Amino acid sequence: MMDNNGASAYLKRLRWALSHLPAEDREEIVTETRAHFAERIAQGATVDEVAASFGEPEAYARRFLENYEISVALSSGSTTRMMATALKAIGSGVGSFFAVLGLVLLYLTALTCLVVAVLKPIMPENVGFWTGEDLLLLGIVSDSVVGGMGLVGDTAGAEERLGYWIIPLSLVAGAVVYLMSNSMLRRFLKSMRKERP
Repeated sequence: MMDNNGASAYLKRLRWALSHLPAEDREEIVTETRAHFAERIAQGATVDEVAASFGEPEAYARRFLENYEISVALSSGSTTRMMATALKAIGSGVGSFFAVLGLVLLYLTALTCLVVAVLKPIMPENVGFWTGEDLLLLGIVSDSVVGGMGLVGDTAGAEERLGYWIIPLSLVAGAVVYLMSNSMLRRFLKSMRKERP
């Protein structure tokens, strides 16, 4: 039979650390942990040894809380919420950092496409796709600012190639990149959830 004082204190701290979970989930985790304590103690381990194998209750609970947060973000379908959850994963390793950085760059690319489509009717001479001897640029050009994607060179003598076709092309490209980014973000979060015990 388990030492009620040590195990109960651990389980009480665990229950408190899991307070952000729904009650049913919290009680299921505590009940499962209690069963693990009982099983290991029946095999001859001490309460301290079992507690040490789980780690501090707050650290042990954090794994469940992170999985829950990922599940909530995925079920919400909100890009903002999923991205916020992914940004929290940066601290879990170099691979996570580069995955999230790649996702951020993809979302910025989608946003750039949208900005190009919106600004083309407003500034038709300054927004487009130019080619020239020293230039390949998709984006926005003005006297003081050059921004966009491509190799930037001298815009004198460059020829704008797409005209107003850049609007539907940018909208389609932005939508495709955005949907691809969302799909990759979902896969990333699901992989993070699977990695956690």
